[in-house]
Parts: sequence; structure tokens; C-alpha cells
Amino acid sequence: MQSERLTADSTTLDPETDDEIIVISLGPDAVGDRLDKALARATTAFSRARLQALFDQGAVSRDGSVLTDGSGKAAEGVY
Repeated sequence: MQSERLTADSTTLDPETDDEIIVISLGPDAVGDRLDKALARATTAFSRARLQALFDQGAVSRDGSVLTDGSGKAAEGVY
């Protein structure tokens, strides 16, 4: 069962690259969880292993900053 605290807000395509962009909001209950785990619970589009690879590729961001460590702690906000 997917937690109500985590929701995938939208999916769009980057007009320049045609890459899929998934916007995910993490609520206050996700604070302190491993970031890769929290994001994996938020969407069925990616497994935790795939998310870890996306972190390694610099394909995850928050507030315009690229995140490269999925083992870090989640913060409330939009990713």
C-alpha cells in the first residue's frame, strides 16, 4: 500500500531532450527517511535500484540542485 504522505505530482517531457520528468512531493512524514527509499515509495515508475542509478547519473534534483546521494535523508519538498 502506498503511503498517503508521498505523492507523484506530475509527469512531463523535457522539450529539449524528450527526457521524462517526474515531479514528486515528499510530505513531513517522509523527513528523515532514506531519500531513495522515500522516492521509490512515491512512484511506481522506478525501483529503488533504478533511483540509485539516477542519483549516480545526476538525474535527481531538488530546488534546482542536483542530488547525487540517495542514501541521504529525505526532506519535505519537491523533487
